[in-house]
Amino acid sequence: MAQDRIDETVGHEFRRVLRDPRRRQVIPRRIGRITASMLRVTFVGEELADFASASFDVHVKIFLPDANGNIVARDYAPRRFDERRAN
Repeated sequence: MAQDRIDETVGHEFRRVLRDPRRRQVIPRRIGRITASMLRVTFVGEELADFASASFDVHVKIFLPDANGNIVARDYAPRRFDERRAN
């Protein structure tokens, strides 16, 4: 298991925890339309057991096929993570 790398400044300015990237397979449980061009997707899966979303700047990269079958990567920010409901 990879160890977290921690960068700190003197005082209380910030604390950044950088985690090594890890590929996880997840299942979309719920999809809801928020606006005409925005969806809210709830993912579940056993591989989320050690996922951590401790900061406002956490992001996830999602890989999806496009219309031609090519894999496209997109970055998204989790709105919230509920450990109890992840499985």
